[in-house]
Amino acid sequence: EAGKDVFCEKPMAGAYVDALKMWETAQRTGRKLAIQFVTMFNSAAKAAKYLIDAGHLGRLYHVRSVGHRRRGRPFVDGYGSPTFVQKEHSAGGALYDMGVYHIATALWLTGNPRVTRITGRTYQ
Repeated sequence: EAGKDVFCEKPMAGAYVDALKMWETAQRTGRKLAIQFVTMFNSAAKAAKYLIDAGHLGRLYHVRSVGHRRRGRPFVDGYGSPTFVQKEHSAGGALYDMGVYHIATALWLTGNPRVTRITGRTYQ
């Protein structure tokens, strides 16, 4: 509403209705709205996108994305940060913290197909 372009940290919003309002406002005002998903712009992801789009990998029917992260991010959150290890502080947990990058990148790489099934798990 202030006439500015917006670069938003993920997650875009805490609820779908709020994200939709952000998108509708950007459309109505003609301003840009970008959500921070930098994983789509690293060299490995760009190379994979090229190979997929050029047809070098054939027809894709399954995508798997795996990520690992240890507890706390030293020198960023400090050791034992409650943000990543205590549910009452996590605001969405691992899915919001790192799962969104995997989902967004997989959808981008594959051209946003109709998703038929998703599974996930965590390891302690």
